[in-house]
Amino acid sequence: MSIEIKNVSKYFNINRKTYLKALSDVSMSIHQGEFLCLLGPSGCGKSTLLRLIAGIETPTKGEIRSNGKVLKGLDTSRGFVFQEYSLFHWRTVRKNIQFGLENKGISRQEQNDITDHYLDLVGLTDVANAYPSQISGGMKQRVALARALCLKPETLLMDEPFGALDAMTRLKLQDELIRVYQKEKITIVFVTHDVEEAVYLADRIAIMGARPGHVKQIVDVAIERPRIRTDQHFSEIRSDILSSFGLGVEKSVTEEKQKVSV
Repeated sequence: MSIEIKNVSKYFNINRKTYLKALSDVSMSIHQGEFLCLLGPSGCGKSTLLRLIAGIETPTKGEIRSNGKVLKGLDTSRGFVFQEYSLFHWRTVRKNIQFGLENKGISRQEQNDITDHYLDLVGLTDVANAYPSQISGGMKQRVALARALCLKPETLLMDEPFGALDAMTRLKLQDELIRVYQKEKITIVFVTHDVEEAVYLADRIAIMGARPGHVKQIVDVAIERPRIRTDQHFSEIRSDILSSFGLGVEKSVTEEKQKVSV
């Protein structure tokens, strides 16, 4: 599924006389089968743009097209993974993953087969009968991922899904997500404010500026996978992106002065 975002703006009414301009004239393409990260500071409209692509919100101006057709409302071609796990606490891991399938009119056996596949894909077969209160945060996010994937979306939209996790779990789930992405061959649009996470995951990074949100720059991450965070090319891309946000510049200037003085 290719997605075209054309001159999209989004305003939120605060009251009858004032409004908040969340996004301004955003235009970009999302290519079929790519991993795209939306990167930017808090409040720059990353999540708003993702919700517009999902069909949860509608643009105030402009339009979003998928394969040439204007996107209107929600459909199963686009799966969504929220930052919060949004699991049903009274349903087991298996039943949480199976939830979306129950309303599709497919047989119980097919539901079980699909659920078994995604339990295995995200490494949760051994906790299939546990409840959300009995598993870790990382496992809960895997449940949310499997629940979205089992509906076979063409595009998976992820809103800072690892933001609330500890550092080690986050790194592990980044690797798991890349493994799933390469196996399932779907399009992923992933929101983050973590520069290293974006460089590690993405084929391209759309860098967004502060409100009203807009796309400042799109960076190609031409590094083969698996990626090594300490690789020179990786570090150069990360440093360039940090510099685009005005970060890391002071350190670089200081280092240059030290070199000159020596």
